[in-house]
Amino acid sequence: MADKTPIRMESAALDESEDKIVLRGVLTLDSLQHLLIDDYQREELTDRQRADIREALTKGEQLPDIQLGMRGEKHRMIRPNTFSLFDRVYIVDGQQRVVETRNFLSGNPGAAVRLGATVFFNTSKAWEKERFHKLNAKQTKVSPNVLLHNAREENKLIFSLYGLTVNENSFVMHDRVCWKQNMARGELITALTFLRVANELHRHKAGVLSGGIDLFIPGLDRMGEAVGVQNVRENIRTFWGLIDECWGIRRIHTKGTAPYIKGGFLRTLAKMLSDHHDFWPGEDEKRLHVSKDHRYKLSKFPIGDPEVIRLAGASG
Repeated sequence: MADKTPIRMESAALDESEDKIVLRGVLTLDSLQHLLIDDYQREELTDRQRADIREALTKGEQLPDIQLGMRGEKHRMIRPNTFSLFDRVYIVDGQQRVVETRNFLSGNPGAAVRLGATVFFNTSKAWEKERFHKLNAKQTKVSPNVLLHNAREENKLIFSLYGLTVNENSFVMHDRVCWKQNMARGELITALTFLRVANELHRHKAGVLSGGIDLFIPGLDRMGEAVGVQNVRENIRTFWGLIDECWGIRRIHTKGTAPYIKGGFLRTLAKMLSDHHDFWPGEDEKRLHVSKDHRYKLSKFPIGDPEVIRLAGASG
């Protein structure tokens, strides 16, 4: 039977890990370019952030093994301790090591580089994503924005608000929220801030979420159930439209230049709106409404006052 995939492992052997059969070995260098990356991974780190990996490669040091998931189980030992993998193979942990190794080899084609790997068989995207979080959630390497981005497929509220920011061109915060590891040009706030503001805006119906990201994500799901996903979505549209009308968002080009876009100010404004019945007509108090008179009064708030600027940037 001819090989159907370029992924090949040398010095390899089958082993057992966490009640699963795995293959441990060293990836052939020509296999690196064929490893797949799914959207639960963060984006590539900057060149500066990968400097430690590059330095280790330059010194000839061994990098830590990466972890891979093969969505299937088709493999064959083509000669002693050398295996070919026939199903799609995804990077679960070690994307930055793979990227930097490929970059290093492009400039040093004759370099003696060995990149070890553990391959899990019969994985799925859901299993890989859970393992990715397990390996990275307690490390500072992975931003909460990445974890929130990955949670959207199982969390209806996050899915809806994510779609609002990336698909709705009419939404004032379209392409202005960072759901990745690092903020890109034009992005004003992180996904974590965006969703914390949503939480504060609906605290009168769903309570205040506290704790780490593992508690925050299911808490948002409960908030969506209590208020209604569509209600939350429209309230968020109203909230950010209010800020744009009063002080202007569309004209902001650089993050940090406007005090009213800072997390402290946004959460305080959302809390103020949540705490007053005047902004929630109807017995169920699920839809935000800010009258023309209230909008006018809010627009007169001294947003440029030095003390307001100081407080807007404070962490408390």
